[in-house]
Amino acid sequence: MISLDLSLSSTGWAMFKGKSLTLSGSIQPPKIYSNSHKIHYVANEISMWIKRDVTGDDVVIEDTFFMPARVTAFKELNRLAGAVIYLVQEIVGKDPIFYNAVAARKLLGINTQVHKFDSQIFIIKKCFPNMDVK
Repeated sequence: MISLDLSLSSTGWAMFKGKSLTLSGSIQPPKIYSNSHKIHYVANEISMWIKRDVTGDDVVIEDTFFMPARVTAFKELNRLAGAVIYLVQEIVGKDPIFYNAVAARKLLGINTQVHKFDSQIFIIKKCFPNMDVK
């Protein structure tokens, strides 16, 4: 499984085999790129990872959270999500799974005021108790 947290500045990704985290990192397009070029850059990197390591597994994506004050960012993230949906359909042959981070934290009993990184580590530890995560 590949899990993605889409962003035009730093898309986070993690690969899992069963309950084991095998690789993780981020995709950071050059800051001087236009948003369209960043979408192409990120989508191309994701495509390479999917082709290399996903064989019928799931691709899980954190859904975009809408904030009225950030409409432009929301539009750009949705454009990136559209490109990734297309890639997943083409390469894996099924829909990616989208999840709402706020709802996931609530289901797991995580305080929403906790820093995002800390809450993601908590989610991984709660869902994968045998995984060594720092």
